[in-house]
Amino acid sequence: MVMLLTRFRLLMVRLVWTMDVRTTLEALEGMFRTMKGVPFKVTADNAKCMALEASDYEPVLNPAMERFAAHYGVVVECLPPRDPQKKGKVERPMSYCRRLYEAHGEAWQGIDESQAYMERKLEVANQRRHGTTQRQPIKMFEEEAKALKALPATAYEVEQFHEGIVRQDGHVRFGNKYYSVDEWYRGKKVVVLGGAQQVSIYHGGKLLEVHERLTDPMRSKSTKEAHLKPWERGMMDDSVYRHRAQGLGPSVDRMIQEVLSQGRGFIDTRKVWGILSLDKRYTAARIDEACRKALDLGQSGYRAVKRLLEWEDACALIPTAPVAPGGAAGPHKHARPLSVYRERLNLFPMEAHA
Repeated sequence: MVMLLTRFRLLMVRLVWTMDVRTTLEALEGMFRTMKGVPFKVTADNAKCMALEASDYEPVLNPAMERFAAHYGVVVECLPPRDPQKKGKVERPMSYCRRLYEAHGEAWQGIDESQAYMERKLEVANQRRHGTTQRQPIKMFEEEAKALKALPATAYEVEQFHEGIVRQDGHVRFGNKYYSVDEWYRGKKVVVLGGAQQVSIYHGGKLLEVHERLTDPMRSKSTKEAHLKPWERGMMDDSVYRHRAQGLGPSVDRMIQEVLSQGRGFIDTRKVWGILSLDKRYTAARIDEACRKALDLGQSGYRAVKRLLEWEDACALIPTAPVAPGGAAGPHKHARPLSVYRERLNLFPMEAHA
């Protein structure tokens, strides 16, 4: 990545593996700190890290670059696409920097060693008399560096960049979490920027939503009040979830409604279909009874129902003590039949968490 201060003809180079958003912004920030100031304008090509859509007149800048430019107070200009004649100051130094590195040889000792080598070569190159200005670039920079704007007091927090498609339930996935947008954007491509505190969602350079970033491992989605229509569809009596649950029993239907209401616009198919698929192993009556017990205990979700069913299976494996002919349970007069203890265990099932 090459930066040329066009007024001074001062060259700076950063060797990078990729030109993704994070790498580009970190390289630009490092160059600003090397100059100890911020230029008025940054002119660049139409790389994806700079512009989402190239245009001769109105390119759509990458939201991450816009926020970076706002933090440092710099204007970002993207040059017209497919017109190299207008990019002389940007394109010309590239071949010169390649020639500077050719003397390094074929030995590879890591990118840090190569970066140090390029800095030594550029230190010499910036002291040579430039053919256009007839002056040393480093001297011109030292004389006029005061024209640069001061660096901000705090460094820029480089945000995570992600491009994704809005799901049919109105949520976009980012960082293994789900964030809601208006249903009109279903199926559309959006850009997500995630910082330590907030998540911002953009479409076509327009800010759609800002969510608080989810950090709780027990929460997987953030849904706003205005985006609840998918949940309303899932709660309808003729929805596929309710129709399947009603075939297993009324308590199963109540459990599915409870799970859907917790989603607040997001349908957690893992919990819903996990409960509805228990009929592959258990009878409908047992599933309905397990759902009833789970709801009575204030528990909801697939894990709560499954653990109750597994607990019942474990209790069924406990051997029953023989009953004496006179009705006494076991050889001792104070012994009780195991059915009494099994009944007590059913009244106090093991703790289950959704």
